[in-house]
Amino acid sequence: MKQWPSSQISDSHLMATTIISSSLRSDNSSVGITQINKNYDSRFRAYTEFTQRLSRWAPVLMLVLGVAFGVFTVRSRRLEYAGALHAGQSKPAQILEIMCETCIWIIIAQVVSTCVLGVYALRFISEGSIETLTAGLRSVSTFGCGIVIGTVVAGLCIRQSQLFTYFKTR
Repeated sequence: MKQWPSSQISDSHLMATTIISSSLRSDNSSVGITQINKNYDSRFRAYTEFTQRLSRWAPVLMLVLGVAFGVFTVRSRRLEYAGALHAGQSKPAQILEIMCETCIWIIIAQVVSTCVLGVYALRFISEGSIETLTAGLRSVSTFGCGIVIGTVVAGLCIRQSQLFTYFKTR
């Protein structure tokens, strides 16, 4: 019988179904339930295992990576954005444009990532596939939020007065 950690109820049910042969009865042998792997702990500490898992930092890491990626995407187009400000585009309109452009490709990436994670969770994980999917989606959505935050912050830092500096350093 496979059960870990063992319980008194399952042990008593197992002992009730045990058939002891007459040769064992004459030898005064006792039947018992023992642990096979004595080095492994007999008590499962779910809270400790959950709080010390390696993936607990994944959402924070994805947020930081998302902010960095968002800053990079705006930084790579800063000459274009400074030129638009020089041509007369207002700052709120430019931030709205940056957010709309970013949200379009983030939504596409979120849909593709959800499909890939869903197929992976349903195909390769037999138990707990929904929990695995939600944990993966939490990291993916945090990455998307980080990208939006990074693009908005980087967009706010672009100034029209820096246009010629951007032009010289391109």
